[in-house]
Amino acid sequence: MRKLTSAERETLAALTSYGVDSAMLEVTETGLNKSIMDATHSVRELLTQYNLHDYERQAQGTDSKVLLPAIVFSGDHDRDAKASLYRPQTKWIERTSESI
Repeated sequence: MRKLTSAERETLAALTSYGVDSAMLEVTETGLNKSIMDATHSVRELLTQYNLHDYERQAQGTDSKVLLPAIVFSGDHDRDAKASLYRPQTKWIERTSESI
């Protein structure tokens, strides 16, 4: 993860001072262009801790996606949004003892 900017450090310090639990999610240009980001381990843990979402119990595919209300903070303004949480369909590769 990259080094936080001074504004990001200040925001994190403010959240911590108010006792707000948080998790970092770095938004990349690719993530913005595709409107998709992987939930980091800390994000998944926070969602599970507060009984908001549990990826381990969620079926794969967009048919099982869950929408949660969200707020996007950007500089001096914010906007309401929705977070779409889902586990993508993946192809499982069968591993043999030779490939491990």
